[in-house]
Amino acid sequence: MQSDDASQILPRQITKAPPWHELVTADLFFSSLGAGTFIVAALCMFTRAGLFTPLVRVTLLVPFPIMMADLVCLVLDLGDPLRFHHMMRVVKPRSPMSVGVWAISLFTVIAFAALIVAIFAPSETAFIVLGAIGIGPALLVSGYKGVLFSVTAEPTWSTMRWLGATFSVSAISMGAALMLLLAYAMNAAPAAPILRAVVLWLLLATAILIAFEAFAEPRRRSVGVASDYRQSAVLVTYVGAGIVTPIVLVLLSGELSVLDLAAGLLVLFGAALARDYLVRIPRAQLSG
Repeated sequence: MQSDDASQILPRQITKAPPWHELVTADLFFSSLGAGTFIVAALCMFTRAGLFTPLVRVTLLVPFPIMMADLVCLVLDLGDPLRFHHMMRVVKPRSPMSVGVWAISLFTVIAFAALIVAIFAPSETAFIVLGAIGIGPALLVSGYKGVLFSVTAEPTWSTMRWLGATFSVSAISMGAALMLLLAYAMNAAPAAPILRAVVLWLLLATAILIAFEAFAEPRRRSVGVASDYRQSAVLVTYVGAGIVTPIVLVLLSGELSVLDLAAGLLVLFGAALARDYLVRIPRAQLSG
């Protein structure tokens, strides 16, 4: 009876980790940042257009270059980069990979349109319309790679049932952090308190989701990832520098100041660490 229970709790073992390295980490970071930035800009226009229009005009210059960098990382990481277009030949609604590729392609086109509008025809109406068109694809892009990880055969990834939601919340917090950095650069003080509040609540939501993933699934506690000291150090650094410290900084920042700059940079730094931690889990298991 004990062996049957153990077979239900212990995850499958792997013998070879996926050949995923820095390019995959960069891909995860750029897709999250591009989508999250667009989502936050769109929500700002939906709720407080008059306040955010100047900041959104600058913000919408960002998603397209970021998504192009993401596509470069994605294509270069393929075994045969010249065959990337094969993924576009069919649409499979039940395949996270197919849905994700089409969502990235559609969102990149919308991001390009937003770039053109922001340069040549900036207006509240145009930004609101673009936001309404693009927020759906952006939401798909923000979360689909988390879903993709959770449906793989890798033992730890496959137990992370809320990874798609975690990716989405993290992506939006990254977008809010980037907009806070732009607000600091533009001295857009009126927009800062709202962006601080968004960063604060999204970081808290991210922390809750991470805690749920870490402790709600007993199977993952048997994997032994935490026994790898390098992975443990990355995780501790992420929680401390990427979540706790930015929360403290935005709470302390009463006016637009260097505290906002530090908080925004730390959120982005922490997001990159978290994605690198995720990608390296299989290698940590094999080396542990």
